[in-house]
Amino acid sequence: MNKAITYGSLLCTMVVAAGFASAQTVLAPVGAPIVLSDGAGEQPANLNDTSKTKLVRLTNGGPTDGRLVTVFSDAWASEEYPEGHRVYDVKADRERPARDIYARYSDDNGLTWSETVNLSRTAAHSSLSTLWQGEDSSVQPFYGDSDKPNIFNSGTMIVVSWVDKYCDGGNQGAVSYVEREMREIPYSCLYTVRSINGGTSWMPAQRLTDGSRDAKQDVNRGNGKAWVLSWQEDPAGLLLGQAEGPGHGASGAIVSHGTDIWYSHIRTSYPEGGKLSDSDFGQGKPFTPPVRITNNWTKMEDKRNDGNPVESGTEGASRANMALVGGTVVVAYEETKGSEGVDEGKYVRYHSFAFHQPPSSVADACLSELNGTAQSCDAPGLPPNALLPERVGCILSDPLQNGRRVRFLTQSTAGDSGTKLFIFWKQGEYDEGGPSDIVGRLATDFGDLASFHPPLNVPGPGVVEGCLIRGDDDETALPLMGAFANTPALNLSHDTPLGGDLTAHTDLNPIEDARAHRGYIRGDTLILGYSYTPDLVLARATDLEHYNFWIRRSLDGGHTWEPARDMTSALILDYVNRHPDYNAVAQIDVKEPRIVKAPGSSPVACPTGDPEDPSTLDPTQCSNPSGFVLAGGLVENTYEHLGSGKELDLFVTRSLDAGASFEPFIILTEEISSDYESQLRLTPSLDRVFVVWNSSQTDAGSDGQFVALAPTELAMGPRSSGSIEVHLLVVLLFSLFWLRIRTIKSQP
Repeated sequence: MNKAITYGSLLCTMVVAAGFASAQTVLAPVGAPIVLSDGAGEQPANLNDTSKTKLVRLTNGGPTDGRLVTVFSDAWASEEYPEGHRVYDVKADRERPARDIYARYSDDNGLTWSETVNLSRTAAHSSLSTLWQGEDSSVQPFYGDSDKPNIFNSGTMIVVSWVDKYCDGGNQGAVSYVEREMREIPYSCLYTVRSINGGTSWMPAQRLTDGSRDAKQDVNRGNGKAWVLSWQEDPAGLLLGQAEGPGHGASGAIVSHGTDIWYSHIRTSYPEGGKLSDSDFGQGKPFTPPVRITNNWTKMEDKRNDGNPVESGTEGASRANMALVGGTVVVAYEETKGSEGVDEGKYVRYHSFAFHQPPSSVADACLSELNGTAQSCDAPGLPPNALLPERVGCILSDPLQNGRRVRFLTQSTAGDSGTKLFIFWKQGEYDEGGPSDIVGRLATDFGDLASFHPPLNVPGPGVVEGCLIRGDDDETALPLMGAFANTPALNLSHDTPLGGDLTAHTDLNPIEDARAHRGYIRGDTLILGYSYTPDLVLARATDLEHYNFWIRRSLDGGHTWEPARDMTSALILDYVNRHPDYNAVAQIDVKEPRIVKAPGSSPVACPTGDPEDPSTLDPTQCSNPSGFVLAGGLVENTYEHLGSGKELDLFVTRSLDAGASFEPFIILTEEISSDYESQLRLTPSLDRVFVVWNSSQTDAGSDGQFVALAPTELAMGPRSSGSIEVHLLVVLLFSLFWLRIRTIKSQP
């Protein structure tokens, strides 16, 4: 296939297939895609093992306003070690070169990029030697290997966090995997690196944990008050899981008892009349010592039968999500029920606190007695107080079902409905990868459990009761009924094709499945999207059914919802019609959807947010409050027991009216490669969409790609038997135009 015409011809094919009347505005690539991981600067050019490309865009109103900053992990090498150092990737189940984290930026909407900078610099070092090649090998150094980077920005402040296998200090543990030839893999520790000038320069990385527990699933958020971090630490090491859900397993979803969610913060505020460099953050001071949010460590236990007890307990917490709204931290996570063999699955728990007052800061946060001996609250090795209400998150999910994958949408200023929080998760009868619905609740006050809707069983002050406990559905006393007395959450995916029923129990249709839930909130508008199949078994075990992506909309803060709309059936049908290797739409699935709303207005170019205001310097920097972009990927629907299917192409569409209508989809990637994990950032008016993704080819390896999209108007009349020539001409002209662009780009 001629790569030079792939993008343009596919875009026009999608426009023609849509069959819209009159002139149509569609997003189209501005120039050819750019390879971000091209070896410029401190990043090797020849190993091509890029992973997890991420992107942020600055809207600070200063010299770096509009700057794009990308980070990605890629293989490290040097003149002395041109192939780098080999490590074992537990998630991918393969040996590969150790990776570092790299960053670069663009000040011209992605036309040119700075040299890459190595942020982590751990892949050249080893802190532990193990039998990582298996029990029949010799002890070898395991080199620093950086996991996926998580990037967040506020103004000119940027923080990148990741977990890494280089944990100097002598406390690093390791876990041996029986299923993987007894490979002994070191624990990971958590790192952060920050910039106060929009990525122009970076401060030295800070290690927050010591590797005595296995860190995973880090999240960082920040604003003008503080920067906060959360993550999980497993005392027995990362578990492989059963891989019964989508994905490759070893993601941190399955944890040992005693696994806690941890927290740290740093102030970003500074005195009046000062500047960012006067703040703790700007001066490069370290984050506060990590503390536990949860209370799952309650005892020491010899789990590995090696005479060395490790932290243990009854429950384990994982996959926390976190937001910082003003000075309030919102945290939600999934936690095992502690009743294995009686009631499988997890609860979804929620709590919030002032950023500088995590649960460990309150009185009696620790046990007052350990092994019969009185202890002070700051004694080393002291477990949390398991009965401290601040450490016991409210159970939002049905206590009899399995709740997981919790996500939430927050805003500091509510609309008329008062909704500031919408929290939603997967919930179903079965454990791990079984069928589930997407359910949710809204709240008008982050810290007031009485503000949640549908209502919760609110505990009394300072007491572990109500929704803080599972409770008993046979009790007559409301506090002792615990989470059983919660009003069921809204069911947002039940019988999706038939319009749904918000009050339906998740058992009512036990074979349908919803996953990959995404959304945004702005004022009273809530957009929720999710992938859905009417039959999970047929979709995963055969090619007789598959997943499509659906959108639901609420215009009153989540109290009522319009019926869901199927967004991708026509897209997949068009793809199948253009690819003779496929003969049924059920052979294609939707994967990794994204919903990204328009960012706020530029404080300098559009200070009032009104494009017509005399103070507005650039109307394109005024936020469209109803604008958002929907994107995702297409993937082969492969029988689940055979593993994940081949990644195909990425798609994008735009809505300028809060989801009332959408522009035709475009396919923005090349068919000769596997393209996946897109990340998008937008200008306030949505006149530009910036996309990064990971792309791999069998012979060329994997790299990070970038393209900018802009609206392009294509004149199109109503479709009829007499207008096909016009459509063909449009396709031909646009394809020739794109061919010319690619030809020019390829010339030396």
